[in-house]
Amino acid sequence: MRDRLVKLQCLAYDTFDGGKTSFEHTADVLLENGVVALPCKVGDMVYSYNSEFGVILPYFVENLTIAYLEENESCYTYEANCSNENEFIDSIDFDCEDIGKTVFLTKEEAERALKSSKSICDYTKTDWNDCCDCSAKDYCDKYNERSEIIGELLGEVIGEIKNEGR
Repeated sequence: MRDRLVKLQCLAYDTFDGGKTSFEHTADVLLENGVVALPCKVGDMVYSYNSEFGVILPYFVENLTIAYLEENESCYTYEANCSNENEFIDSIDFDCEDIGKTVFLTKEEAERALKSSKSICDYTKTDWNDCCDCSAKDYCDKYNERSEIIGELLGEVIGEIKNEGR
């Protein structure tokens, strides 16, 4: 593997024409020849919102699977576990597309996403009670939207009751 990288760097050096910086050119040559730069690796810590506990949990990436779907197209899936003093708490499976949406490389990114909740709530909850029980409801646009609609409907019903009572 190391020898292949050295050969690719030599190729980059031999073909450098000064059009880009040498670093940009080298990166292009490496990517064009199959080198993959993954957003995280086994051993990294990632963060994800856990709706059962209602908090952002740290997960330790323990496994990476690379599968080839079609020619020149591959899928990278990760498995990560959360534990406290060797006691298992939770595990998640995710792929590269989840990073920045439901899985984050820093706790700060996860906290910002929780506050916007667009990456936490998938809006598939159709029952109002599900929204009320959701631990992300304080940050959720969908919950606030539903609250406004319920409030308007209640206001109309109360208004009708008052009018009937006159």
